[in-house]
Amino acid sequence: MKWKTVFILVWVLFTTSMIGWWWFYGLDQLATPLGPDEYQRHRRMLFWEGSFFLLAQVTGGFLMYYFMKREDVKNKSIRNFFAGFSHELKTSISRLRLQGDVLAEDERFKNNKQIARLVKNINQLDLQLENSLWMSQLESIQTIKENFLISKIITGIKNEFQEMTIELNKDVSIETDFRALHFVFRNLVQNALIHGGSSRIKIQIQSAGSQTLITVVDDGVGAVEKLKIDDVIHFRFNEKKTSGIGLYLCSEIIKKLNGRLEFFSPAQGFGVKIYL
Repeated sequence: MKWKTVFILVWVLFTTSMIGWWWFYGLDQLATPLGPDEYQRHRRMLFWEGSFFLLAQVTGGFLMYYFMKREDVKNKSIRNFFAGFSHELKTSISRLRLQGDVLAEDERFKNNKQIARLVKNINQLDLQLENSLWMSQLESIQTIKENFLISKIITGIKNEFQEMTIELNKDVSIETDFRALHFVFRNLVQNALIHGGSSRIKIQIQSAGSQTLITVVDDGVGAVEKLKIDDVIHFRFNEKKTSGIGLYLCSEIIKKLNGRLEFFSPAQGFGVKIYL
């Protein structure tokens, strides 16, 4: 990668120098009358310089295009590999999750703390894998608009996070990408549960024409500090700093939905406002 940077710097320096030389030389020639011999000599010099400059431009452009295509093919193959790997891994985790849910509902294991912990860890692993999958496809995500009730998402979230109490003030129909918004709510609830130590989340819906404001507030410890490192949002909850990848993904995905996501600190807990 280092030699590519050197090549680009040399190329920019070379082309800038050539353009500057031709510019000042041309202005100088316009102000200087030339005899027949001098005219022929300058004409030959400009011809060979121009030919070399044109050849260098074509060669440099071709090399840059070649390197760009090679990097694009390399990145595409890496994305395809991780997409396929993540899909296979997610399928296996989904099977484990289903088996864990079956065990948790069995009367013999209903109060078994180890089974409950196993199901919780599987859910966390499933979401972390999904975060990685969304992160690898963030630039190429295609959203699909569909009409659905917000309660449809909340019901699924409640089934997954049964230890959380989720309150919804009213049910409304919205038009956006169901899968993307469901992913956002999964991350927000898990963040409240794991990092905020929350047990209750309140979701307030406000509609005004085609605009919808969704306010999500938990009753956890709240974010002590907000940092931004390498364009990734980091929060510190109760002296524990998180990677911030989940919350960063939430913000970027809401942007893909032509919306806006804002973090705020209520009187207690951690708050998020989603404008759609």
